[in-house]
Amino acid sequence: MTPDEFVRIELTPETRLHIQWLLDNYETADGTSLPRCALYDHYKKHCHEHKLDAVNAASFGKLIRSVFNGLRTRRLGTRGNSKYHYYGIRIKADSPLMQAHVPERYSPHEASAPMSRP
Repeated sequence: MTPDEFVRIELTPETRLHIQWLLDNYETADGTSLPRCALYDHYKKHCHEHKLDAVNAASFGKLIRSVFNGLRTRRLGTRGNSKYHYYGIRIKADSPLMQAHVPERYSPHEASAPMSRP
């Protein structure tokens, strides 16, 4: 897929850069999930490092869903301490994000590990 294949969002030059960054660093994978806040934090860091304007969290959600069709959201964790996760996505093994800081309790390998089902 290339940034030109996305027709549901406005394809400004900056949006194309965001899409390419997502494609370079993430991939779909059945049975895996990542905390939604971790993806958005990675994205904001990328924008800051490259002096790009970051979109808000809601717009980022629309962007990532346009790039990764079929992506679902799940609420995982214990009662009162759950967090939203994107289900069906992981960090690519060759991505520099594998060494990046990920929020507490989530190492890149744990976050991308297959989920067990009860």
